[in-house]
Amino acid sequence: MKITPLTKYLTFQLYTAIQYAPKITRKSDIENLHKFRVAIRRSRSLLKLFMPDAYAIGAVLKEIVQKTNELRELDVFLRSLDSYTYPKLTKKINKYREQRFDTVLTAAFIHDSLSAINKLYDELFEINVLHSNNELIKTTEEHYAKSLKIFRNLTSNESDEALHELRIRFKMSRYALDFLSESGLHNEQKKIKECKRIQDHFGDIQDTTNQLQWLKHFCKENPCNECKQLIRERKKSLKLLKKYM
Repeated sequence: MKITPLTKYLTFQLYTAIQYAPKITRKSDIENLHKFRVAIRRSRSLLKLFMPDAYAIGAVLKEIVQKTNELRELDVFLRSLDSYTYPKLTKKINKYREQRFDTVLTAAFIHDSLSAINKLYDELFEINVLHSNNELIKTTEEHYAKSLKIFRNLTSNESDEALHELRIRFKMSRYALDFLSESGLHNEQKKIKECKRIQDHFGDIQDTTNQLQWLKHFCKENPCNECKQLIRERKKSLKLLKKYM
């Protein structure tokens, strides 16, 4: 089978995930888990956009990354938390994060994930789907243009679900634009910059929404006199983020 730019890029992403997986430990740099997840999410997004029939591969990758969602959200939360203002909560959430890490990211999980990702290599090469460079560019730019149109037509009363779906669309657009640029198929730096700006803003909205929901539940189970102040702070931040969409 002819090796296409898309196949090369996808296999490189899987290779990247394989390289970072063993580096993920409870005390390691949180970027190891983040880069592992990004490599998998890039692969899933490109498969969904360019190879929708390869849903079985996407399902395997989705299962792997979903198991790490809570830990990544905790990492983002802790990174945004001022330990001087909220020392007790920081300590409690750090302890909870360590407990969840030991439960979720076990040696068995890392082993099984590596085995599954390695098997996907052969499956990728068996998919006999050839895209011309023009097809890849057209598909990407059409998806980006549609995402931008939806964004520009947003109203002030959009639901959290609608905002989340739009964030996912821009994330897929960003990964596809990155692929075109990094593979030398088309320079998309201007679109990437705009895509990142919008994606990051929606990401902040989604993170703050999730943090508020999680914090309310966590504080019920782990009472702390710092909870009310932090909840008020995050509610105020969410209101401002939605105001300046």
